[in-house]
Amino acid sequence: MTADQHRLAVVLVSWNARDYLQKCLASWYQYAGDLAAHVCVVDNHSVDGSVEMVERCFPQVQLLCNAENAGFARACNQGIQCSSSEYILLLNSDCELIDRCIDSLLHGMEQDPQIGVAGPILLHSNGAVQRAGGERVSLLRLFQEQLLFRSASGGMCSLEEVRRRYSAASCFATGFISGACMMIRRSMLPRTGLLREDFFMYGEDVEFCSRAQKNGFKTVVFSNAWIVHHKGQSAVKNLEPALRASVINHVRLIAEQQGRAAVIPALLIYFFGSLFRLLLSCLRLDTRCRAWFQLVFHYHRIIKTIAEKI
Repeated sequence: MTADQHRLAVVLVSWNARDYLQKCLASWYQYAGDLAAHVCVVDNHSVDGSVEMVERCFPQVQLLCNAENAGFARACNQGIQCSSSEYILLLNSDCELIDRCIDSLLHGMEQDPQIGVAGPILLHSNGAVQRAGGERVSLLRLFQEQLLFRSASGGMCSLEEVRRRYSAASCFATGFISGACMMIRRSMLPRTGLLREDFFMYGEDVEFCSRAQKNGFKTVVFSNAWIVHHKGQSAVKNLEPALRASVINHVRLIAEQQGRAAVIPALLIYFFGSLFRLLLSCLRLDTRCRAWFQLVFHYHRIIKTIAEKI
């Protein structure tokens, strides 16, 4: 096993996204194959031929197959524990490398041992900025995103704009790094622990980065690294459960960080934000209309679940 294999492990969680997983792995070996990293795919009981595709097209990849959908956080932890590498890259199966951005992340983390979690700028398929880091979870941020429809990328709509804004620095601090592409320093894990498995999906990246910061580590975005994220390709097939999980977990995070008194305002913000999105999706004849309706109509179940968990 080479030094590079000990240096970096790549963990991809797969759930019924065969075509995107194939594109992701192909782009990895095109742009980062010479790193000779340990690549591990953790499959959450896909039924679309994902496992067979990996076995046939990428026999060099370690494949772990769960007997059920274990959730994103648990599957990531399984992959993390399969290696002893110095750095770990959590990479969504619907991501696609377009250049050697992984080199930039590795180099940046090696230059500053206080960086515990790092990520690239995420791009939509059309090249527009999807996310450049994210702010810490709070009632104010929730209000801005849900009711003011503020862009998650902070209003930046192009990669050129991000470059202009951060041209003087190779990286900038951020509240959290998206779990779509997150590089982690392994030596930090004895202090922070792994991802919380009670967050089945959504919010686990925000919570993990919060623990990293509480333990004195930086969470940064490298402005010279970018990757395409074909956002939510697994979740879109089961949109209503994904929306429900997102609301529940982010309200739980707000309760943990701002106290139980913040739960009712957070629930109200999410309810009216969801109602607005339901109305917009109906007006646009959007296919997501049914999912938003189910979320609003069964909102009492979300309240009950949150009451049981906090």
